[in-house]
Amino acid sequence: MQLDYTTPAENYTNNALWISYPIRKGGNRNVNIIKLILAGLGLIFGALIVLWALGFVWSLIWYIIVFGILGAIGYGGYQLFKKVERKALREDPHSGIGAGTDINMSWDEYDKKYLHK
Repeated sequence: MQLDYTTPAENYTNNALWISYPIRKGGNRNVNIIKLILAGLGLIFGALIVLWALGFVWSLIWYIIVFGILGAIGYGGYQLFKKVERKALREDPHSGIGAGTDINMSWDEYDKKYLHK
């Protein structure tokens, strides 16, 4: 069959989604089968990409939760250790040089009271 390029537009598919090819009577079965195969492969690979993205996001959320729990346990243990250490050393965070009544002492009074026991 000789192809006439002056034929009317209804003999051709000419949209962006389909390959432009001349339509013969009865259609072109080979092209339709290739399109179906490519569409199926597109759906399969599209689903795989979506599942990969969901798995990546899920693993990030899981790591944030696990490291958050480990960090909270570590921080709580450190605070508990500091509390027990202060209690064992009988250390008052508000005591020290210059705290309370020691503010008005001169160096000589401080020397007699604390340094030469």
